[in-house]
Amino acid sequence: MLFLADRATRDTLKRLSQVRKALRESDERYALAVRGANDGLWDWNLHADDIYLSPRWLEMLGLEGAQPPPGPSAWLGRVHPDDLPGLHRALDAHLSHQTTQFEHEHRILHADGSWRWMQARGLAVRDDLAVPHRIAGSLSDITARKGAEQALAHAACHDALTALPNRTLFLEQLDSSVSEAHRAGAAHFAVLFIDMDRFKAVNDSLGHHVGDGLLAAFAGRLRACLGSSDMAARLGGDEFAVLIRSVAERSRVDSVAERIRARLAERFVISGREVSVTCSIGVVFGDLAYPDGDAMLRDADLAMYRAKSLGKDRCEPFELDLRDQVIAQRALEDDLRDALSSGALSVAYQPSVDARTGAIAGFEALVRWAHPVRGWLSPDTFMGVAEETGLVVELDRFVLRRALEDACAWRSEIHGARSTCLSVNVSDHQFQRADFADFVVDALSACSLPATSLSLEIGERTLMSDSPYARANLARLHDAGVRLAIDDFGTGYASLGYLHRVPVDTLKIDRSFVSAMESDPAAAALVATIVSLGQGLKLRVVAEGVESIAQSRALMRLGCDQMQGRLFSEVLDAQGVRALAGASPRYLTMGPSRAA
Repeated sequence: MLFLADRATRDTLKRLSQVRKALRESDERYALAVRGANDGLWDWNLHADDIYLSPRWLEMLGLEGAQPPPGPSAWLGRVHPDDLPGLHRALDAHLSHQTTQFEHEHRILHADGSWRWMQARGLAVRDDLAVPHRIAGSLSDITARKGAEQALAHAACHDALTALPNRTLFLEQLDSSVSEAHRAGAAHFAVLFIDMDRFKAVNDSLGHHVGDGLLAAFAGRLRACLGSSDMAARLGGDEFAVLIRSVAERSRVDSVAERIRARLAERFVISGREVSVTCSIGVVFGDLAYPDGDAMLRDADLAMYRAKSLGKDRCEPFELDLRDQVIAQRALEDDLRDALSSGALSVAYQPSVDARTGAIAGFEALVRWAHPVRGWLSPDTFMGVAEETGLVVELDRFVLRRALEDACAWRSEIHGARSTCLSVNVSDHQFQRADFADFVVDALSACSLPATSLSLEIGERTLMSDSPYARANLARLHDAGVRLAIDDFGTGYASLGYLHRVPVDTLKIDRSFVSAMESDPAAAALVATIVSLGQGLKLRVVAEGVESIAQSRALMRLGCDQMQGRLFSEVLDAQGVRALAGASPRYLTMGPSRAA
């Protein structure tokens, strides 16, 4: 019996040894796992309200060697006040069986004074009645991940170039203001829609790096004009918006808008280049009639569009009748795009005559549009839209190609047409494009026309442009032999000093001066001055809009070189030009033409 007892004791001791070994190996595996996971561990005895925090837990918060306060305050006392209520809710939800696992992200104060984002996970231990008496888990540092998430969230709601909020975030904030106004029963805020004037010309002439620099600098000035509660955003391209909160009086909004307009008109220096731009601003005030921010922003856009149409560099408030006007204007823009691709545009011609001989001297090409609903439209109806949208570039080139093709046909068919000159109006937009002069020279070559047979009519803005593209295009065209005329001379702001710096051949007197010659001595004196200036500079002078014999005789006495207007002919289509060019070379003595 003793032998059996000794054997049983030995077996028991062996099993105890095996158990201790297994426990030791388990402890080692656990310790290795904890070190490898790089997480802090915590164990909260709910009955004793005591908590264990592992050395790694303390190390993560810079508390190595520190003696934390007893109880859960060692953890909960360091949690950010904004995050603490959520942490308590997550713990209570798990302890009350609402969640299968405890998990929560919150900020904890580090020993260096910074806040670190932590993710806590845990699991409750329950008794036979499922009452929790202990909860234990891990703590992971997720500060880097949170930073990346915040950076992505910021990028999703902010413009990368200007660092301003983007359209998405702006509309969220505007929607919030609209909703708040509905709850309060009163709207005390306003929206400004801001668009830079002629930004495309800057971008095309000086390059995208200057354009981007201008947008960033523009945004900086815009921010500086606003109060701390206001919000500026870049909607896209050169469009910006401002949300002005807490508007007690409309005069405050007006003063902010005017401050923005004036500040942004000051000269910028971008990459060593001086750049001047203006802006057009549409203003809309909060109203309970607006269902959401998008509707309000659309009306602010309409008001801005109105400011553009009234001459730019101004602020315009939204008015209800603007909707119909601007919608019609934008419909015209869409129709013009279609017309450029569908062949609905055509070219007509206004003859000019030699004031001394009465012979036909040339033809000015004019674009005409057969609108499917509104009938024939003159350039005055749609040229503003073309300029504003940039469609004028395509429009000008269409007119130039068609006019050169017609001129080539006339020259081959009619002997008398070989000495006539073709005039084509060209927008300033063309001269901001590096390829324009090459386009003109190539078009002349394709039609086998000499460069001297073409006169390009430019505005005074092109004459005064400091753009390197404009200067290069003007020089290239002059060297090729293309003539250059200043259209509507005297109506703009050209400095006379530019006339000897730019290779100009012709001055065209605006029709408004010609029509007023007989009744307004000042207009007659201005016409005489322009003719005398042209003679002194050895430039050809052409008078537009001549409609009476008296006007033509006065112009001849002054020494005007050429005249054009209804006195001599209405605008003709290409076939009418063929008939006219093949008729008598003496034309001035015929009086008003019936050719049209």
